[in-house]
Amino acid sequence: MSYHRVTDAPKRIIIIGAGMGGLATAARLAKRGHQVQIFEATNFVGGKCRTEWIEGFAFDTGPSLLTLPAVYRDLFLKTGKRIEHLLNIKPVDPAFTYIFHDGAKVVFPNLSHNNTVAAISAAFGDQAGQEWHQLLSRAEKMWDASRESFIESELKSPLQILKRKSFLKDLMTIAPTTSLRKLTTQHTNNPYLRKIIDRYATYT
Repeated sequence: MSYHRVTDAPKRIIIIGAGMGGLATAARLAKRGHQVQIFEATNFVGGKCRTEWIEGFAFDTGPSLLTLPAVYRDLFLKTGKRIEHLLNIKPVDPAFTYIFHDGAKVVFPNLSHNNTVAAISAAFGDQAGQEWHQLLSRAEKMWDASRESFIESELKSPLQILKRKSFLKDLMTIAPTTSLRKLTTQHTNNPYLRKIIDRYATYT
């Protein structure tokens, strides 16, 4: 597998798909002076980011919130304008309400780890709150290990990752061969927490 960097010489570039990735790529390339065309099979843009209305009820067909708004702020800044000048981004609070088959319920507040732990403790007991804290602490370590090298850096070659001094340590932290369910079970047997964590598998 080879990796090629797009040069600064203007090129005619075709992008297939007007989803969020296609639109973001097109904007960055156009900003660098390339002639960009996007081809989309449907009659709308945004990919999965849309809403279907059925009998007066709204159903999101894909992402319904921005979990990493900083990524979009960076995109808009580097392609011309601040995102706040074009879009009205509203914080969602509460972030989620989970209702289970037996009537159990927990409401997750937005942007507050401590308040989320408190909500879980109130709904399922102090042990569940502590287990959630441990799960999120592990997730934070995985995020720290993968953010710079896998998400924010331009991957020019696989050797770029292998040469990192922290490669083996990061690999053990990320645990790529461990399933999400197995990782969750290592920290909790609470059925409600396991179901909540299982939902995050949909992000893949």
